[in-house]
Amino acid sequence: MKIEAVKIDTLSFMYAIDVTITNRKTSAYLPVMTHMFKSNNTSDDLSNLRNNFNTFNGVFEIIANNHVVSKAIIVDGSITQYERYAYAGDYQCTFDGITTCADDEINDMNWIQYAFCAVTAPECLAEIYLSCLWDNC
Repeated sequence: MKIEAVKIDTLSFMYAIDVTITNRKTSAYLPVMTHMFKSNNTSDDLSNLRNNFNTFNGVFEIIANNHVVSKAIIVDGSITQYERYAYAGDYQCTFDGITTCADDEINDMNWIQYAFCAVTAPECLAEIYLSCLWDNC
């Protein structure tokens, strides 16, 4: 696996990076995940994240496909509340939602993609279902 992190935005009270994970063998990649720290105090200096985290008050969010997939509330450097959202993508994070996602992915294939998937059926189907789980849960 190859992991890349790129700083995309920095304000005095906010720090955001995009993280990309790529499979070195297949060049397949997971959706870009944005990690964002935001202080409750807009005049705060985010150097507190490194130097004095025990006084940090704010939010840490992970965002994928323009949806917040997890959110942690931080008070005095400790996580006081954590939420992971069941709906992070275009389908619900349920058995039916993931099955519908996989069905739609297969139905959207052209005949060449479908032929390759049929030849490598177990691996191809596993990749489709795992991709749907990753994107939506």
